[in-house]
Amino acid sequence: MAYLYLDTSYTLSLGLLDQEFQWIAFERNHDTKTATKLHTSLYQLLSHHQLKLKDIKGLIQVAGPGGYTGMRISDGIFQTLKLYGLPSYSFYHFEVPGLLDEKEGLWISNAFKGEIFSYYFNAGIKIEKLSSEKDFIDYYPTLKLNSVYTHDKLAFSPTFTPWVKEITLIETGSLIEKYPQKIFSSVVQQKLVRSIFYYRPIEGEFKKPN
Repeated sequence: MAYLYLDTSYTLSLGLLDQEFQWIAFERNHDTKTATKLHTSLYQLLSHHQLKLKDIKGLIQVAGPGGYTGMRISDGIFQTLKLYGLPSYSFYHFEVPGLLDEKEGLWISNAFKGEIFSYYFNAGIKIEKLSSEKDFIDYYPTLKLNSVYTHDKLAFSPTFTPWVKEITLIETGSLIEKYPQKIFSSVVQQKLVRSIFYYRPIEGEFKKPN
């Protein structure tokens, strides 16, 4: 029996975990066209390990934050398997540092349309912001942080990348790969189930940027 892991918040990551939440297999694809690859990659992963859906003990999904198309595709699979009675759990990328017992930090990502999504946490304080790239750069020094996280360093726009290179970023995608037992055991024990998190409301997702 294995747990199936699914993340389409930026690129496609798939994995299989044993009952001790250690990786049986982990695949991280840096191609951003997740919608065209997900079903094939999922089928190939299960086939390679001679597994069928009846062999899956549970599904663990990253529920975002992410863009509309990629998140809708993975959530469709998540909801379908949930209907079949498969135990299903989900969490956000910006929760990963907390799952690893970090008490303070900032998680950022490219929210597209020239905007940056940020999530600051400290001693129970949680602040979510959607800012222009310029406003975020002005806001950042006020936080005086040692740890800054993102899901993937390659996700940022060309106009924001020079600023990114000036700081040390920790990828939560890499932390998930490195520390599966601590992260996933906590997710399952807490029975975390998160709603899909888009960077902005759906009605704003398809507006042209100013």
